[in-house]
Amino acid sequence: MQKTKIDQISPLEKWLKEKLQEIKKKTPNELEIDLSIFNIPNALQIIADSLDNWNQLYTLNISLPKNEVTTSEVENLVKSLQKYCCVSNLSLVFNCFQLNEDIMLSIGQAICSSQNIQSFNLALRNKQLDSQKITKFLEGMEVCTNLTQFTLNLSCNQFDQEGALKLADIFTLMPNLIQFKLLLTGCQIGSEGVSQLGKKIAECHNLQSFSLGLINNNINYDGASKFLNVLSKLSRLNSLNLNLTANKNLRYDCLMNIIYKLQRIVKFTSTNRQPYFLD
Repeated sequence: MQKTKIDQISPLEKWLKEKLQEIKKKTPNELEIDLSIFNIPNALQIIADSLDNWNQLYTLNISLPKNEVTTSEVENLVKSLQKYCCVSNLSLVFNCFQLNEDIMLSIGQAICSSQNIQSFNLALRNKQLDSQKITKFLEGMEVCTNLTQFTLNLSCNQFDQEGALKLADIFTLMPNLIQFKLLLTGCQIGSEGVSQLGKKIAECHNLQSFSLGLINNNINYDGASKFLNVLSKLSRLNSLNLNLTANKNLRYDCLMNIIYKLQRIVKFTSTNRQPYFLD
């Protein structure tokens, strides 16, 4: 006897569907689902399908760090996102190692289909992204002028210095950014890459809080120093978090000079505030 589609659904898939229905009843305009401790088959597809049943969404947070999702699932999610132009808070965290240029462009376009987005968190860690895919993503992000809070995790990708230069262009499209967190662990952007990042970030004149993770990026003192010098243009900056761990060309005395520069750049709002040097 052939099994029906319902019989083929795993207990975790069934639980997820019921959980989504429960969330919709409690918060009809907000969908926040964190599956950090679960590996549920077809999780992203189930979530994408459920979005078709929501009338209005203002907040959408999806966290699937342990779920290996497919390209088709990402495509379906993107199509669903484009239906909700009222989303103002968006967070996407998932694993997918097959993101091609078209998908990256679609993700950017889906994000910007909602011109009301003010807070955006995107984690594409270890997705084998190169400079061409980064460029496609940026093309889709061209109209995100209303963003005030932005977190972007591109750690362990392969876009190196060229990708960093293209990534830097995104900051000129976001003049209203107030809080920005950028994680680039192991991307090997180098000293020139971080210097170019600094120049573009310095154009975000409203920036008040900035966090940058540059673990293992082959950055020397000259590159780090140039980066900090251009940040001195940010007159409203009162919180600066910088992680330069595992950059072999930075000696202890260089790090001390960098910390001194941090103390001079950041305009602290109270006397007990100190620059926070990330572990």
